[in-house]
Amino acid sequence: MGQWYGCPATPANQSSQTTANYTYATVTSVGTCPVAGSVTKIECYVYATGTFDFATFGASGSTFTDKTFALGVVIGTTGYHLLEAPGHFTAFDIAIGDFIGCYSSSGRLDRDDGTGWGYHYDSGDQIGDSGGSTFTHSDTSRDIQLRFWIETGTLFEETPSDSFTLQDAASYGYTPGLPGVAWGEENPGGTVSGISWTTWQKSTGVNEQVIGDIDWGQLNTYDFIHVSNVYDTELTSTANFQISTNSWQAGSGSGTLYIRGDTSSFLWDDGSPSWIETTTASSLDDRDWRYLQLKVEHTA
Repeated sequence: MGQWYGCPATPANQSSQTTANYTYATVTSVGTCPVAGSVTKIECYVYATGTFDFATFGASGSTFTDKTFALGVVIGTTGYHLLEAPGHFTAFDIAIGDFIGCYSSSGRLDRDDGTGWGYHYDSGDQIGDSGGSTFTHSDTSRDIQLRFWIETGTLFEETPSDSFTLQDAASYGYTPGLPGVAWGEENPGGTVSGISWTTWQKSTGVNEQVIGDIDWGQLNTYDFIHVSNVYDTELTSTANFQISTNSWQAGSGSGTLYIRGDTSSFLWDDGSPSWIETTTASSLDDRDWRYLQLKVEHTA
């Protein structure tokens, strides 16, 4: 979930261009940025190739200060470009009230001189040192062909993760090596079985969003509730269950994990049995669950 902020349409070829070795902060029809989130995509139309820095700016009068940025993005061909994190740059935050902009010592972006709300600019590189600089406002109808995609949901990533560890009925405490299952981890080792993220859903027939490998990458749960398949443990007696996350590699963000189970099978979206909220590492002892399911919700 998110929105574009910057030039009002997909960046395109125009009759004018920006000037190399200047830092620009754009002005848009909606003013400064209306939402907060994470910049995960950048669109631009390149007139002259080069190494570009992209940034957000805060402003106090004519003093502009770079806040967050992606430095050293090499663009080697002219024309339209869609840059995406994490392949082209590392995602960075943007806040309500920010400007967006760019700098390149040799590169240049196309600029529409017939529409737009102008921009602010200063000579030289003003990105990367978080220092303030006095910008000049160009109030003519100019529109730099640049915009940022802002993810507006809170990001909760479960990276190759042991979503729960199943303990057998004879165990007391949580001794390693007992039967278990790990969603999102291809080779958990021991007696733990790996299960692909493709068994998770966020709505009927709609699978989870995964960053990287579709089976073993990062489960990306922003603005959605994601649930696992209903898993048959094949247990026939009471067992102790331990739930944990990110046991093999680290995830990031904030989220809430839930578990539910029953002696009989149930559908993935049934209203019962009831969900039990857990911490990132909690235990549920003496449960007569043969069938169980996990749910992850992002934390706003």
